[in-house]
Amino acid sequence: MDKANLLKMMYAHEQVGNQSSEPYPSLEDMIKGDKKLKKLVSQLLDEQLVQYQNSKLVLTNMGKYLAKIL
Repeated sequence: MDKANLLKMMYAHEQVGNQSSEPYPSLEDMIKGDKKLKKLVSQLLDEQLVQYQNSKLVLTNMGKYLAKIL
């Protein structure tokens, strides 16, 4: 998985999570055991495309914009 796919996955996860009443696993749980995904998230944090908000990983406005156009 590359950064673009991770951004798109996070954007889709946020959209589905906001529109559905069903509980979805958090991105933190999905990323927890995978070193490659942790590294990608770290890179996205450095590029300020994602941020931690209330101990959850969320896309910034720029991250959402990039996810939409990719």
